[in-house]
Amino acid sequence: MGAGEAARIVAEMDRADRFPASLTEIDPEARLLEAVRLARDYWKLTEPYGHALQAACRSAEPATLDPWIAGLQLLVLAGKDHENHGTAPRTMRNIPGLASIMTAALACTADGRWAILKALVVDPTVEARYHHEPCSLIEATDPYAPFMDNDWIAQVLARSTLAGEGAEDALEYFRTPGRRYREPGSEWLHTVLRPTFQDQLPDDDLYSTEFSRAEAMLGALSADLASSRTVVPGRRLRGMMPPRWIGRALDRNAAPGSGPVASWQEDLRSQGSSWAPLRVGLFGGEKARVETALDSYGRFFQGLARFRRGPSGALRKS
Repeated sequence: MGAGEAARIVAEMDRADRFPASLTEIDPEARLLEAVRLARDYWKLTEPYGHALQAACRSAEPATLDPWIAGLQLLVLAGKDHENHGTAPRTMRNIPGLASIMTAALACTADGRWAILKALVVDPTVEARYHHEPCSLIEATDPYAPFMDNDWIAQVLARSTLAGEGAEDALEYFRTPGRRYREPGSEWLHTVLRPTFQDQLPDDDLYSTEFSRAEAMLGALSADLASSRTVVPGRRLRGMMPPRWIGRALDRNAAPGSGPVASWQEDLRSQGSSWAPLRVGLFGGEKARVETALDSYGRFFQGLARFRRGPSGALRKS
């Protein structure tokens, strides 16, 4: 499958009759609903590829991954090629690449297949989003990228998917003040990827835990890549931006010492330099680097969680 199926997906994405470059509706709410339907179509196009990718992550050896690596690069580039135009139909081209990276990350972290994770989504590069230098696939897209034009697309998409209702009903849900997901892109991904992982992670609570741990690992790896990148004087690199792999665990784990970051820190403390991700060369194989990355990402994670909950612990309205 790999590169050939990814090329087929990109060819479908380039069909103007199926994935138009602009929305046709004039009314703002009608445009929003049209965008949600388009996002669903991107997911339907990608879903079979994700099933095959998950199976490959669990069974393949690093030496056999070249077709999958090339396929992931194609999907990520397909989103990046158009996102600078800034309109929803173009930014949503990030959906296939984003969903595929999260699929690979979850499949690999849940099974401890660290060499596969490194080979598939950390080591491969594409041209960076905001400057012409190579960056890792996990830096090139994130759960915000498909919906950067309009967060309400992600909100309605998430609600309709979680509740199993039409986009029109989901839009009505948000007419009540205060109803808003803090991380709608992550909530949506968590729901649509669930069937793919039914065999690997049959328990729903375990699936949710591993999903959040995978997001946190991507965040820590991104933080490490950013901090280890050579800084060019007078040039603002994308790595200087706050972490963007901040997921649905954010509003569920505001207390210090809890949540997915703390769980990775505990694994590192108990295993030290023998921790499996270090043995395959993630974080440069250096214990100090992973400690720094987890601490940096964790402080940002906890600070944002506390801010969103406010001094009383109640969730702030977005």
